[in-house]
Amino acid sequence: AGTWQDMPWENLTPAHVAALVTKLSGDYKPAYVNTILAAVRGVMEQAHDLGLIGDETYRLIRKVKAVAGGSTEPRGRYVPQGERAAMMDECRRDPSPAGYRDAAILACGYPGGLRRAEIAGLLRENLTDDGETVTLQVMGKGRKARAVYLDNGAADALRDWLTIRGDAPGPLFWAGRRGGHVVPGQGITAQSVYEMVKRRAEAAGVRDLGTHDLRRTTASDMLDIADAVTVAGYLGHASTNTTAKYDRRGERA
Repeated sequence: AGTWQDMPWENLTPAHVAALVTKLSGDYKPAYVNTILAAVRGVMEQAHDLGLIGDETYRLIRKVKAVAGGSTEPRGRYVPQGERAAMMDECRRDPSPAGYRDAAILACGYPGGLRRAEIAGLLRENLTDDGETVTLQVMGKGRKARAVYLDNGAADALRDWLTIRGDAPGPLFWAGRRGGHVVPGQGITAQSVYEMVKRRAEAAGVRDLGTHDLRRTTASDMLDIADAVTVAGYLGHASTNTTAKYDRRGERA
């Protein structure tokens, strides 16, 4: 995968920009999507000024509509224990390597509370096990490192995956292919994590679930037993204000 510096911005079309807005609208709030759109427009303005794109292309990119409105209700939801168990059971019914891998990934989502990019970025070297607790060294946003501790069933899910994966260095979670097989040494992507969670949820009869809802659920449950500063540190939040936005306990609080 390339970086933004490598991106041939002059090849970006109005259709690409419109597709980007549509894709982001499914996962993010209108304000955030419109911020991204404004940034893209700014880059394309520079491309136009440098003569890399023509007047008509620039005009049509400028016409891509921003996202209007948006609910004032917080995005996402709490995932009850029954739904989480149903998803794990769905993975356990799959005897293929992908079943073990996906159960371990779900454990990283809850109770680990990891972002899907953090899950995809884990290396075998980031995991240690003292027999009771599995510790994950996670690299979060802004290259901020933190430790995440898993025990009981979550730790067992990681151990079960390692019996198949082995202890070779490299990506902790391997990419999959048809038939539930995995590709040794080839890391999974954040998009694949997203698609897997959606697929397992649908198979388990769990509706309207986003991958970030597992992280919101971790935050909500931790806020029942710990202060906001501790929870923020566990989740890799720079501010407890962000942690507060993850609280989906409602009246239970």
